[in-house]
Amino acid sequence: MRPRIDRQTRRPEEKKMYKIMLPLVAALAAMPAMPAMAGERSVQVKVRHADLDLGTPAGRAMLDRRIAAATETVCGSYAGVSAEESFAIDDCRARAKADVRRQLAAIGGTRVAVR
Repeated sequence: MRPRIDRQTRRPEEKKMYKIMLPLVAALAAMPAMPAMAGERSVQVKVRHADLDLGTPAGRAMLDRRIAAATETVCGSYAGVSAEESFAIDDCRARAKADVRRQLAAIGGTRVAVR
């Protein structure tokens, strides 16, 4: 079991990162996902994050994986799809990625990767 770090003992740069990360997480939690195919309605996907320590690389990597999984849930998987369906998935994922980047820019950036 990892020892707990008292919040008072964190380095200043860690405290600053938390101030940046918390608004990011709030924005990502309500991330509107893109429709899988043209003409479908837009849906929202909630990305769970309360259990993550976003001050660590492992916590940020886990958030990245959850965002990727949410994108796949909405846009679909490439497994067993036709070329036409593959293009639709590409388009959906590109729009989802752009939407996440817009949200990140609106809150001042972050260290979480958007793939």
